[in-house]
Amino acid sequence: IRQHSALTRLRLRNVFRRFLRDFQPGRLSQQMVMVKYLATLERLAPRFGTERVPVCHLRLLAQAEGEPCYIRDSGVAPTDPGPESAAGPPTHEVLVTGTGGIQWWPVEEEVNKEEELSLPSRAAALSFVSLVDGYFRLTADSSHYLCHEVAPPRLVMSIRDGIHGPLLEPFVQAKLRPEDGLYLIHWSTSHPYR
Repeated sequence: IRQHSALTRLRLRNVFRRFLRDFQPGRLSQQMVMVKYLATLERLAPRFGTERVPVCHLRLLAQAEGEPCYIRDSGVAPTDPGPESAAGPPTHEVLVTGTGGIQWWPVEEEVNKEEELSLPSRAAALSFVSLVDGYFRLTADSSHYLCHEVAPPRLVMSIRDGIHGPLLEPFVQAKLRPEDGLYLIHWSTSHPYR
């Protein structure tokens, strides 16, 4: 916030103060405050929290509506870049924002059903996939992921163990009943004695 001009900081403070005044004390969750803060910041400073990715190569594939899209990455950099991966002017641009979602548009007018992009390195590809995956988990479904390489380890472990969402007592008892031994079940991370 300190990076922004004094006027932007003042506008942020005033908008946020009005937002807090609209709610009764104690009825505002921490998550709600953070989401509102980021949305306000994005509205007042439009380039904050956005990432533009120029796409130098686009391969068009026929794809039926609703089919899943996959990013193919073998993890090995090509030894001889062919004409497909030759650097050139960007053909498309992808913009990822917190409130605007994932948007892409052609630099030259083209209508495409599926877009495949080439990035300069595996690290850049994983960074982009991590951004898209994080946005998906934030807005659509926090208990699943799009790419195994960038998924949070705890989420991968929960899915591997068959745990989806909050644990209810009957589910925990049914899982532990066939096992031998004693178990200490910690119900809450914020209340250690529960």
